Amino acid sequence: MDTESYSPIVERITTSPIFKRLIRNFELYQKLYEKETDEKQKQVIKQRMAEVFLSDLSERSEDEEINKIKDLYKVITENMLVDCENGSFKCVKFIDLVGRSKVGERIVGELNYKPRTVIEDEQGRYEFVNEVITYNFKKDRDYISINIPPTSVVGTEQLILKVFEGFKAIAEELKSGQLEGVEKVKMVSWLFGKEFENKVKMIFGDNIKLEDFDGSDVREITHLALVYNSRALEKYLIAGVKPEVKYLEMTKDEFIKKFE
Repeated sequence: MDTESYSPIVERITTSPIFKRLIRNFELYQKLYEKETDEKQKQVIKQRMAEVFLSDLSERSEDEEINKIKDLYKVITENMLVDCENGSFKCVKFIDLVGRSKVGERIVGELNYKPRTVIEDEQGRYEFVNEVITYNFKKDRDYISINIPPTSVVGTEQLILKVFEGFKAIAEELKSGQLEGVEKVKMVSWLFGKEFENKVKMIFGDNIKLEDFDGSDVREITHLALVYNSRALEKYLIAGVKPEVKYLEMTKDEFIKKFE
């Protein structure tokens, strides 16, 4: 990669709150690994960290270019984990290795989606409503799935404001008939767990009903939580406890009434 394209990529990665959270989790691992004196527990922590940060990179895609990027990122990650275990992890080294590779280009590409970006195909649409909220709608279903992916928004107050803003935009789309055939709104998230109960009620009200979820998406959802949230990762590395995933369903009319 030439220097001209390298500098903007490194700058974008360095200033990304999402990437900063990732770095904090490597630093957390280094701290926990160094602090642990029991060798058996040390190995348990090591195995759990590898499960979180390496297992997903071993899965194959139909796109060979993606597989090449995954393999490259796996090598970088393995090196960073060894550095953590040796007490020598440096975020500047991590950023440099990522920024000088195709991995950096891929990450920056994913960070560059703007609010109200819509990706449409014959099966349906995926919309980046704002910096916090996305939704997925498939034409053969009568519902949309709302998601809260890793976000660049910093601070709880700002996050909640963006959630309300995103929900209001979706309510307007539902009310206007843009999403033809949609009768329900569904959400599955680890952010519905007990430690976030007050914030969830602040958004949805005291009478909100959340259900346990054990569907096929659980692994992907908990993986994102562990990769980008330090509290979730620390709890898992030390005690083996993964974030609980909850499920919410509302009718279209209920959602519109609540958020329009």
